[in-house]
Amino acid sequence: MSGTFTLTGASGHLIYIDSTNGSSMGKIFVGTSQVSYVAVKNSDNSGTIITPTYSTKLNNNLVGWNFLSVMVSWTGTTSTAWTTTSNWDTGAVPSAYDNVTISDGICDPIMNGAKTLNSLIVNSGAVLDTAGYTLTISDDLTNSGKITASSGGINLDVAGT
Repeated sequence: MSGTFTLTGASGHLIYIDSTNGSSMGKIFVGTSQVSYVAVKNSDNSGTIITPTYSTKLNNNLVGWNFLSVMVSWTGTTSTAWTTTSNWDTGAVPSAYDNVTISDGICDPIMNGAKTLNSLIVNSGAVLDTAGYTLTISDDLTNSGKITASSGGINLDVAGT
């Protein structure tokens, strides 16, 4: 593909970009782009670097994509399920590259597996239940609320402060 590359998904309705050839990279050539609300893996863009907004990378098998850390906030308006997209203000479950804020809300989040985040802020009155899974924070953790484990222990791996 060459020329203008425009993809616009929506909050809770990401457009998925992936190679149809297993883990081999799908090749594109992009001149200019306007890309938002996408989830990408196995993509080789040999044109101008694409910097999508409100998007996530699904693996590191990417060339020519620049994913910025996104601030993602828990709303908890649907349930306690971490993986329910409508519980997040961006409409997407946070990736390992995102900065996450958990605020006191309707439903407190419960993790359903090990998670890695770039940074995490747990605001006063908020509760994050790790359910005994490991939570890895690549940068900083600010906890003014409560981090608990409804089962098992709390396993935190924080690289920052």
